[in-house]
Amino acid sequence: MLNSVHVNIVMGLRPFSSALEIWLHLRNVYQQSNLAQKFEVERNIVEYTQGDKNVCSFYAVLQLLWSEQDQISGRNMSTAGFKEMLGERQRTRMVQFLMKLRLEFESIRGSLLNREVTPALDVVLATMLLEETRLGTQATIESIPLSVVALLAQKSTIDTSSRNAKRSVQCYECNDFGHIAANCPK
Repeated sequence: MLNSVHVNIVMGLRPFSSALEIWLHLRNVYQQSNLAQKFEVERNIVEYTQGDKNVCSFYAVLQLLWSEQDQISGRNMSTAGFKEMLGERQRTRMVQFLMKLRLEFESIRGSLLNREVTPALDVVLATMLLEETRLGTQATIESIPLSVVALLAQKSTIDTSSRNAKRSVQCYECNDFGHIAANCPK
């Protein structure tokens, strides 16, 4: 057994003469209580916010934290109790997700929270992904200066009119349109 534990731990196990004594010692020293694990996961959930992450990345990490929370909470619970708890937990998680998003999502957040029927978490996520896309498109459009838009529109008009002008030039050598006498094929 001494060969199967980390070298730093081996020194503390030398005084024990039986495997039972070693196991009891290891359990007493290294087993974390459910409450300590629960505290750590809950603290991580409370402190975690979207920051500069996109909605999808933010949600993925939140899912991992929630998964850890489920593992800890479900250890000492009956199946029926666990199912009942999951219904309430889904509503709580939807609220947690919405409250941790950046302020730019405030209008859609309010809309989702004020619905008569509480939307499922996946519906909320899909709605936020759409809103993130809309906000990104809007920001891109707003970041293009109006002078650039005007220049692009003017360039398009100039290109069109110069193409039309080229077509309307008539060669005096052959009376053909589209080229001038200096480039006349005849």
